[in-house]
Amino acid sequence: MSNHSVTMNRDDATKRVMLAIAIGPKAIKLQYTASDGTQPLVVTTPNEYVNDVIARVNALGGCANIALAEARKFTIFTIERDDSDVDVQEDNQLNKEMSMGMFWLKAQRKKGGTFRLKNSGAKIPALQQEFAYA
Repeated sequence: MSNHSVTMNRDDATKRVMLAIAIGPKAIKLQYTASDGTQPLVVTTPNEYVNDVIARVNALGGCANIALAEARKFTIFTIERDDSDVDVQEDNQLNKEMSMGMFWLKAQRKKGGTFRLKNSGAKIPALQQEFAYA
């Protein structure tokens, strides 16, 4: 087996994530529930830009569960709209052109806290859950 990265498109990633949530061996509880009882889910791949994912979250009302789909596993966390002027440490600020894969590498080094996209009202708590595909 080689060590090269395996990429997948978002449609394939969505199918794999939804299948794991529906019939996977481990119950998956989404962290965010909207006031209407729905649990919006945005599936993304490591090669998508953070800014594009945040735009998709904003289209769903500003808060959503995120499934970052990698080749063998996926990670669920939330992205929330936050228009406050809270100052965030420089190393917790994200560039809008950062890929989700680069964001995830950065997030794994942190043991907590919040990430913010520069010049945006989005915050990404460092709390996450990791799951294998069904």
